[in-house]
Amino acid sequence: MKNITIIGYLGEDAKCEQKENYSLVTMNVATSEFRKDANNEKITITDWFSCFQSYNKEPKNLQYLKKGQRVAIQGSISFKQVKAENGNVYFNKNINVKMLEILFDKKETE
Repeated sequence: MKNITIIGYLGEDAKCEQKENYSLVTMNVATSEFRKDANNEKITITDWFSCFQSYNKEPKNLQYLKKGQRVAIQGSISFKQVKAENGNVYFNKNINVKMLEILFDKKETE
C-alpha cells in the first residue's frame, strides 16, 4: 500500500453522493511547488489529486469543503494510466482518504 500526505486547495466544492449503505464524498485537491527553470525564472508546478472518502452517515463538515479551502489529506494513493484523445499519456492520482483536516488561515478565524 502506498500512503501519502498532501496539503493543498480544493479545486471545486466537494460532492457527496448517497449510496445504499454509505455516503461518498469526492473532491479534487491541487498542490503546487515553485522551482526555477533553466533561465532562472520562477515556475509553478501543480499536481491534481482525485480524493474520495466514505462515511456511514451524512458527513458533517461538507459546508467547509468549498472551492479554495485549504485541506490536509492522508490516505492510500493509486495511479491509473490514461491515454488522452490527442495520444498523450498521463496518470490519474487517486487518494482513498483516511484523514481529512480542514485548515483555516489565521485571518479566516478572526
